[in-house]
Amino acid sequence: MKGLNALGEWKDIGNKTLDMLKKKKPKKVSTNWFVLDLGFAGYNDKTNYATSEAQNFLYNRGVIPASKGDYALKGSRISNFNLWFFMQRVSIAASVLNLKYGLGIESNNYFFKSDITYIDGLSPYTIRGNPDLSKNKLVANYLTIPLMINVNTNPRKGKKGFQFSAGISGGYLYGSKQKQKGSSGTTRNKTDFNLERWKLSYIAELGLGPIKLYGSMATTKLHQYGLDQHPYTIGVRFSN
Repeated sequence: MKGLNALGEWKDIGNKTLDMLKKKKPKKVSTNWFVLDLGFAGYNDKTNYATSEAQNFLYNRGVIPASKGDYALKGSRISNFNLWFFMQRVSIAASVLNLKYGLGIESNNYFFKSDITYIDGLSPYTIRGNPDLSKNKLVANYLTIPLMINVNTNPRKGKKGFQFSAGISGGYLYGSKQKQKGSSGTTRNKTDFNLERWKLSYIAELGLGPIKLYGSMATTKLHQYGLDQHPYTIGVRFSN
């Protein structure tokens, strides 16, 4: 009887172990819904301000030529907000190597140190404006599809394991505006100015558990002409 009891106990332990292994078996497809990013948006200004194209993009400049200072940004506040409707990961090799993709909205807010103002028209341009501004920002919103190769070093931990991803994203500018706030009130000019419609970026993600670090660097310019500025973002990604 004791032998039978012992055999039964070992059988129960074996069944429980098999159940635990089945539960820990990673899924081939994993989906995160409504992923939020908070971070900083800026651009790498490669503009050659010695060219006539760059100088002509700033009207009524007087005796002071256009320079990087006219488009310099504040870097002390959160300026990048992204909402991904979903992020999905599909196993390529044993859930260690995966394909990761999604769909969402990127919002880049460029807070200017200067009083630069965008003027819309057939050929948009900028001017030096009201020096009394307390807030002066350019907002560019994109509908974006990211595509990455994901490496999960411990797939049995699921979303709690150490992961890193790298790839590209393609974004379409669906809305932009300049918002200015001063003593006379707040103005909003909603238009596309001369911003590039399409944005192609290198992207990366690094994380442990539900909180991840993300970054992007655009290969395309922010503007169609005048300035050679390449947007970038960096921040924290919150996912379930």
